[in-house]
Amino acid sequence: GVRSVGEVFTHIAGANYLFPSFVGHKGPKDYQANLDKITTDKDKIINELKKSFEFIHGSIYSVPNEDLDKPATMFGKQTTIRNVYFTAATHMHEHMGQMIAYARMNKIVPPWTAAEQAEEQKKQKEKK
Repeated sequence: GVRSVGEVFTHIAGANYLFPSFVGHKGPKDYQANLDKITTDKDKIINELKKSFEFIHGSIYSVPNEDLDKPATMFGKQTTIRNVYFTAATHMHEHMGQMIAYARMNKIVPPWTAAEQAEEQKKQKEKK
């Protein structure tokens, strides 16, 4: 099977806490790692996702540029702090693509596409 939309978003929230832990930034103790299996409450999912982005942003901004190439261990392998955050970013982008595909399969237009379409329609009306 595949994850539901809510499960994908809670998975992302969990990863936003996990990746910084590889460089010593521990997430909140109250975050439930398997939230995606125990809640379908949209408001709770959105809240958790927002909190996780605040956490990872704070974690990233707390690392001085000169420390980005210091060693870190991620999933048992040696890497750098910089690569931990690049991996976090690529993880988020992978799931963003997944959400775009889900949306399009369900005939939901992503917000940025909707804005472009509205602008194009406005231009077409002005030409007439």
